[in-house]
Amino acid sequence: MPAYLLPSPDGLPWLTLLVLSPLIGIALVGLSAALRLSERSVRLGVLAWTLLTLGIALYVWAGFDYGAVAAGQGAFQFAERVPWISAIRVNYFLAIDGLSLPLVLLTAVMMPVAAFASWGVAERVRAHYALLLLLEAAMLGYFVALDFFFIFIFWEFSLVPAFLLIQLWGRENRRDAALKFFIYTMAGSLGLLLLF
Repeated sequence: MPAYLLPSPDGLPWLTLLVLSPLIGIALVGLSAALRLSERSVRLGVLAWTLLTLGIALYVWAGFDYGAVAAGQGAFQFAERVPWISAIRVNYFLAIDGLSLPLVLLTAVMMPVAAFASWGVAERVRAHYALLLLLEAAMLGYFVALDFFFIFIFWEFSLVPAFLLIQLWGRENRRDAALKFFIYTMAGSLGLLLLF
């Protein structure tokens, strides 16, 4: 790897685990329906799962070497790069730098808060928490992806759960808010797609 890319100190794919963690949580929410677990159990499980994701984010933060950045080496750390679609030069390329690290931490801190704040949701509880976890995975992926293809995919995947959360569980003017959200974010997506 080039000098500006540093792999994880212990060799484990921590950023992949960070992004996959909420997706595994979605599978567990789906499994909770098959096991007929109570909505309270789902709420507690999702809260615990978001705390697990926060733990992974804190581990990445603790392992981030600010000294390497200051020395001009290791601008991107915990780097994971795997060639994927060579015909269009798409790589599975995740890494974290001093700019994306606070955003990852903010996302990981806010999701347990959002899960707890959603405690009062009374209808379609499993769907609500599954969308919340999907939003977390997409946002984390967006912040750690370095390949433009994956940045675009994670961006688009963050829009769907955000739109549905506004549309289905919003307040009085939720339909208007969801429509405006859709229009503005699709305009931004079109701009991103044109850059690709």
